[in-house]
Formats: sequence, structure tokens, C-alpha cells
Amino acid sequence: MTRVRTTSKGKLRRVARVAPPNPPKDKIKVLLLENVATTAVDAFKAEGLDVEFLKTSLPEAELKRKIADAHILGIRSKTQVTPAVLAEGKLLYER
Repeated sequence: MTRVRTTSKGKLRRVARVAPPNPPKDKIKVLLLENVATTAVDAFKAEGLDVEFLKTSLPEAELKRKIADAHILGIRSKTQVTPAVLAEGKLLYER
């Protein structure tokens, strides 16, 4: 698994890291923002995952707080996922 980090000059770079252990399905948190299709919500719930579904985007500070314990993030075009936000998502899976 790799993570995105910023260099001292503000450029993005990938950094390798060890993947966290896979938690049980009911402990995997999915954060879906901006009114993502209900079929996605239903599919994740059918798999037994913990889904948090919000109809709006979030300001950066709130997104940082919410992403901290999320394993999966689903967004549309309004949400800005900055390197600072990604740095808070320590549990995010990479695909």
C-alpha cells in the first residue's frame, strides 16, 4: 500500500507503507458524501459494512475529522480531498 505525501516544495509523492490488518466487516467504516447514489449505500450495507451517508460535501476541517476513522471514502466532484485531508485518513484502503 502506498500513501500520498507532500514534499517540502508542496509537490505530491507516493510513500510505501505497510497495510493495516483487515478489520472484521462490521468494523469497516464507509464515508459517502455529496448524495452518492443510494445503490452504493445499499451495496455497502448489504456487505455488512458501517456506512455513514451525508447529502452534502464537508469543509476541510470537518472532512479531516470524519476521514480519520474511515476505511473507504466515496465522493463526487465538490469535495476537495487535499494532501492534508489524506494524511488524516490513516485507515483508508488504496485501490
